[in-house]
Amino acid sequence: MEAEAASDGPTLLKRGLELAAGSVPAGRAMVSITIPVQPGSGASLLELWPGQTALAYGPRVGIGIAAQLRLAHLDAAAAKDWAQQLWAGIALANGEPPAILCGAAFSPGSTGNDRWSEFPAFTLILPRWTHWQEPGHAKLSLTAPAETLREPWQRDQVIDELKQLTAWLGVSQAACDLKTQPPREMAYGVWEKLVEAAREVIRSGHFQKLVVARSTTLRASGHWSEAEVFEKLRASPGCVPFAARFGKSTFLGATPERLIERRGDRIRTEALAGTAASQTAGAVAGHRDDGADLLRSAKNRAEHQLVVAEIERRLRPLCAELSVAIEPRPRHLKDVVHLQTPMAGRVASGVHILDLACALHPTPAIAGLPSGEAVEWISAHEPEPRGWYAGFIGWFDRSGDGELSVSIRSGLLSEDEAVLYTGAGIVAGSDPSAEYLETAWKQRPFLRALGIELPA
Repeated sequence: MEAEAASDGPTLLKRGLELAAGSVPAGRAMVSITIPVQPGSGASLLELWPGQTALAYGPRVGIGIAAQLRLAHLDAAAAKDWAQQLWAGIALANGEPPAILCGAAFSPGSTGNDRWSEFPAFTLILPRWTHWQEPGHAKLSLTAPAETLREPWQRDQVIDELKQLTAWLGVSQAACDLKTQPPREMAYGVWEKLVEAAREVIRSGHFQKLVVARSTTLRASGHWSEAEVFEKLRASPGCVPFAARFGKSTFLGATPERLIERRGDRIRTEALAGTAASQTAGAVAGHRDDGADLLRSAKNRAEHQLVVAEIERRLRPLCAELSVAIEPRPRHLKDVVHLQTPMAGRVASGVHILDLACALHPTPAIAGLPSGEAVEWISAHEPEPRGWYAGFIGWFDRSGDGELSVSIRSGLLSEDEAVLYTGAGIVAGSDPSAEYLETAWKQRPFLRALGIELPA
């Protein structure tokens, strides 16, 4: 029955538009209509309207903007107020209003210039079109100002958009066959000085840990396909794919690190810190780790415990209860193994997922400890701003449920240029060459998504 309905999306949408046009309650500025569609990869939608803002996280892809909030810094109170007022002003033709997609930069000062000139420091977006897929079925939501749907010709335009969207869902993107120039990486000498500077201030007692990052730039003979890269990133086991397009640049990645997840009053998060090459990355690393050596590593265990303790400290005031695993466990990905400590709990009354996100970001796993001072040190010492690398991205709905992840294992596509970002946690006992190699392991999923052949 659902498949039958999905095949007649234009008719269902037209009925909903006609109904909404004549019966929008007073005070409702927006209309939201949801229809079933045939299952298909929402990744392809990234290619449909290249000039439009797009955000994607996991199975959700949002294209265009029905409403947007842009803030110069993290502000949970302002963001929550805006979202609640927005949802209160939506007339529902059926179902629930689509989730808000959101994202934030690593720090307020890391966007607005250079490659990141179009990216806001913190933004919430209710997309015009939202596609999401669940096992066995998919849905597409339109959210638009009511005044833009009143005339028949306006509704016909929306139907035309829907036809383009549903047709594009079935399009398989042709594989890119691009030639790339040799990568332009941070010189090892520059990296070594950066790590040594971090170690020096750690030994002086100013910091317990600092996370330093480097970029690698590739140029190709043509433009990479955003949809193809995103689809390949979706295939990264144990990771959540994401994408954010502003202007002519698209930030994509597949992250293994959850910032926070909320379902009802239950929450989940994790500490993810401490890294070694996985068994499948032996050709790059020269050493393969099944997790046992990582668990025995005093350096990695100490670095990991700093992150565990700080995340727990920040969460406890916002939780009615919180449980933290006693011991870390190995988290196996294709190229690396991490130490992971799961955490779960129940939030205190009135605590929103954005309250949790703003309390946690940036975690010591991507900035350092103490985090505020670490962000300042990073901004002063790294050669270029991080932009949305090591920020967060995800979604939340009207009930406050949602999921946000740390935007790592990622890169920025701008026409024929791709810039990959990777980082490593530095403590007093860190070795610059080992940390440089670690950043190379972390680049591999994105390099594969770009179609670059790597050793087995």
